[in-house]
Amino acid sequence: DNLKTEKMCELAVNQNGLALQYISYELRTKKLCELAVERNGRALYFVPDNLKSQELCETAVRQNGNALYFVPENLKILNKHW
Repeated sequence: DNLKTEKMCELAVNQNGLALQYISYELRTKKLCELAVERNGRALYFVPDNLKSQELCETAVRQNGNALYFVPENLKILNKHW
């Protein structure tokens, strides 16, 4: 785990957003989660609930429509297009 630095995690997620699943919760920052869903919207599944914002969920769904399954219900209500 000493090799999992912030930069190393960023490189992994930049290559494949789903790599977020292998990163410890302590290292899942807002910035890293944003990068992950930009690369693959389905990475929203691995984003901690406290980091799931309306904007992040919209980004995820725009990138991959299937990410809608991982959007919390309270955020779906806020977006009338879902």
